[in-house]
Amino acid sequence: MNELIYSSTIFFIASTEAQDFSEQRDKIAVLQKFSAAFPEQDASDSISLAPFFLPYCSEEEERIAEESILTAIGLYAMYRAGTRLQDTTCTETENSIGYALGLYAAGLEDKSALDAKVKKFTSSRDLDMLRKNTRELIQRLKQSKTFIPVDFASLAVDLYEFQRPELAQKACHRAEVEYRNGILKGRLNRTTDKGHF
Repeated sequence: MNELIYSSTIFFIASTEAQDFSEQRDKIAVLQKFSAAFPEQDASDSISLAPFFLPYCSEEEERIAEESILTAIGLYAMYRAGTRLQDTTCTETENSIGYALGLYAAGLEDKSALDAKVKKFTSSRDLDMLRKNTRELIQRLKQSKTFIPVDFASLAVDLYEFQRPELAQKACHRAEVEYRNGILKGRLNRTTDKGHF
């Protein structure tokens, strides 16, 4: 399931990178592009992604996967808005949301507020709370003085796993470890850039 979510998110984002992609029309635009890529599927009456790539899942898994992908795509559009397009691809980075936030945190004088937001994010299990918390974190990343790429396809997988009770604890732990690793790498980069070893 994770591979399907990851590859589907990459497909959606890659297929929309050449167009003006506003947050208000992200869901419809992506689905139209996806429908055009698979003309044998009829999505005209529905905006469900499930018939395209989730034929063997329960309805609940389909719903969670679909909402996770669409949320990640919307966040990608928000992150990309106002930046140079070539800087915001999700297909050329392996920076998970946790790692990217860690890189950002490494440059902060006081990261306690960000630590609290990351903790809130990793403890969210409800999609509405996940959307709200993830949106706040992406907005924080946009404030960075230097562009920090984020793998939005892996974010879609994270959003899916956070909502699945059997996967949530492992996903939460992974995000927290990636956040700490990002902080360590960011501090190491800053020390190396200053000429200290």
